[in-house]
Amino acid sequence: MANSKKDQPNKEFSHEFMIKEIERLHELRLDATRQLEERVSYFLTVSSAGVGGVVIISQIPGITIESFSVISIYILAILLIFGILTLNRTISRNQRLSKLLFLMRKAQTYFGQNDKEINEYLKLEEQTFSSKRKKSIITYLQRYIFSGNLEELIIVSNSIICTAIVTMVLLNRRYPINSILFVDIITLLVSLVIFYLYFYAITKLHSHVS
Repeated sequence: MANSKKDQPNKEFSHEFMIKEIERLHELRLDATRQLEERVSYFLTVSSAGVGGVVIISQIPGITIESFSVISIYILAILLIFGILTLNRTISRNQRLSKLLFLMRKAQTYFGQNDKEINEYLKLEEQTFSSKRKKSIITYLQRYIFSGNLEELIIVSNSIICTAIVTMVLLNRRYPINSILFVDIITLLVSLVIFYLYFYAITKLHSHVS
């Protein structure tokens, strides 16, 4: 009887601690998400400013195609480097978000073990977010490639920048417009594939290291 009374305050303290822990993890996730969105927004703003600079340079009276293309290549190369760094940081931030979510689920499981109704709700939540869908190429593309997340936005932006760099190189060498358009399409597709593969490789590397 004495032991039972002694254990009761500890259980209440554990409940209070887990509630505070869930609130803390939730705040950390909100803060990490906000930082992630701000970083991507900053990258898009800088990229827009860089593209605007290229447009302004093209309007300078008397500028030659060679000079315009060389200056543009330097600007676009800087944007590409910045884009790759942003993609790396975004991947790292997403890994942190995944870890925080994992800890929140563990804390919720603690309450589920002590309450039948909470346990049933957690099972329903898990079934809702991990519903099994028939595997197909379209499902795979929707889930892993055309998911509309922030990394995808950066990947597409970086691929467009790569295509623009190739365009400037070809303009500098006086290639015909038809040839430039054809090479641009190929460059865009290849860039998308390379950046997606880079994204998954870095993501896997981060998951193994952590």
